[in-house]
Amino acid sequence: MKTQVHLYVKNETLYTRFFGGGLWFINIFRKLPLDIAVDGDKQRYKPQAEPYVLDLAPGTHVIEGRDPRAFTKKASKAMTGAIMGAAAMGAGGGSMISGALLGADAASSNVTREGMCSVELEEGSIIKISCQANRKGGVVFKAVK
Repeated sequence: MKTQVHLYVKNETLYTRFFGGGLWFINIFRKLPLDIAVDGDKQRYKPQAEPYVLDLAPGTHVIEGRDPRAFTKKASKAMTGAIMGAAAMGAGGGSMISGALLGADAASSNVTREGMCSVELEEGSIIKISCQANRKGGVVFKAVK
């Protein structure tokens, strides 16, 4: 029997595509890919209705996911935070530059988020996993029944 992982790659939600960084007016109509590495072998997968079928040997395997647009999402959050911080400090009579710096630092995180999933495969088992990028630039893995 075959030992397989069925990987369902989902497109980002409409909300995430709209508020997830620059070029929203183009990205809202596109299927945005994910970078998925299975045991270090990295490939780019586009969202589709059918799963990607990966034949793997029995044992423990690590699946890592990375959103290629994570840096764009982070920069967009920092820009929004800078605008809001400058407006708040300016309204309070303070320095708008320091408000922009504080707002950008508070809104953006200093790490890019990676999703990770570890699976233990036995001989003949088939595991179904769904993955989707989120608004923060990470990848969420969920088991599918």
